Amino acid sequence: MKSLYGYLRTVYWSMPKGIKDVVRDPARNIALRLGGVRVMADPQRDVSPGPTDLSLDQFRKNVLAHAQHFRGVFVQNVMIGWAADLFQRPQHLAIAMAKRGYLVIYQTVRWTKDAVSGFRQVYPGVWVTDHDVAAEIPGAVVTTCSTDFLDRDLLGHLDRKSCRVVYEYIDHIDPKISGSSSQVAVLLRRKEKAFSGGADVIVATASALYDEAVGAVGREHVIFAPNGVNAAHYRRPSANESVSCEFEDFRRKHRAIVGYFGALAPWLWYDEINRLTAERPDLGFVFIGPDYHGGRDHLQIRPNVLCTGPVDYQLLPAYGRQFDVCLIPFEPGEIAAITERAMRLVPPSLRLQFFEEVQGGQLWQPRPLLTELVRFQQHNLLHPARSRRFDIVFLKNVLIYFDSRSKRVAMEHIRAAIAPGGWLVCGAAEGVSDLLSDYERFRPWLFRKPGGPRHG
Repeated sequence: MKSLYGYLRTVYWSMPKGIKDVVRDPARNIALRLGGVRVMADPQRDVSPGPTDLSLDQFRKNVLAHAQHFRGVFVQNVMIGWAADLFQRPQHLAIAMAKRGYLVIYQTVRWTKDAVSGFRQVYPGVWVTDHDVAAEIPGAVVTTCSTDFLDRDLLGHLDRKSCRVVYEYIDHIDPKISGSSSQVAVLLRRKEKAFSGGADVIVATASALYDEAVGAVGREHVIFAPNGVNAAHYRRPSANESVSCEFEDFRRKHRAIVGYFGALAPWLWYDEINRLTAERPDLGFVFIGPDYHGGRDHLQIRPNVLCTGPVDYQLLPAYGRQFDVCLIPFEPGEIAAITERAMRLVPPSLRLQFFEEVQGGQLWQPRPLLTELVRFQQHNLLHPARSRRFDIVFLKNVLIYFDSRSKRVAMEHIRAAIAPGGWLVCGAAEGVSDLLSDYERFRPWLFRKPGGPRHG
């Protein structure tokens, strides 16, 4: 069986990338059957124990035996490799938990780059392993992700009496994000299990996901934890970091650079990107990141378009400093719809006047009477607003990406933009409560600017 697996693995990794993408799903299924989860390492990489790898027995004796000195044990279940092309939420979460005093075990499948055999420390307190230890550590906090189809039946085989299970609901389960229909089916089954009591806590990264989870398990079992950016990483000195010669040559040919970090995925707005690159040949457009489900095939390569492929996370700040404009070219989603929970305080008369029911009454959609009153404009919060003053300003999931100084500047401009006696709706996640001391507070999220007539 092992020799068969080894032969098939060699064949798989010798295939051209396009063919590998096509057969990835059946290849993974075969790998799981022949070799278990910890298989499909790159045959061109040495997957024997490295000089710093510990065996399972050594890890138990030298690390786990001292677990009482940590705040707890946090097991990051199989999600993406630690050395994946994109440094994402799982890696950031592992480091954050280690900084909070946890012993972190980051489980991987050794697909191509981790090449770990045993346990390897990649950050103080963070150990990457190809061993499935989620069920072996009493008292551990074990997390699994809504987009991960490699953990097989984690929610089914864990002893809930001896550990706490966290289900991270990080995105809608959709073929554009999650891959093939078979993968989507696996993820939907796991989500249903988590929403039916299979998880102790559900972490949601967006308001719509949070509302859905609360409707299934109740508010007390759901945590809202949106994605963020490690701004300090991009502000640190980078004297010893440099960009590639290809990037430098491209930079010199264009008067300004428009840049993008992230996967070249199906959810990018390729029609608009291609139109923009055609209309502005004077600008250079740089796309940094791996191809995801063939997304790059939709990008038209022109003299003013550069696809670098993946760039090491430690080097990204050097590239980012070369950008004049950063681009987030996501494709527009479906028309906005509002859940019943969000509408529960809206009087019936206003519901019928400004909204209409969709999906059998499960959602509400704004009528043109309301949407025609909305105007979208681009504005930098670090600059003063040029428009007239507003009677109410809504601020949500914006300043969480700002550092302390930028938050202060933005709040000064927002304050100037609110009319005397006007209102500010601001969530606690923005982290600006210390900057609202002169506002009158009506709710934890509702503030009134001093002055002007009192109107409710």
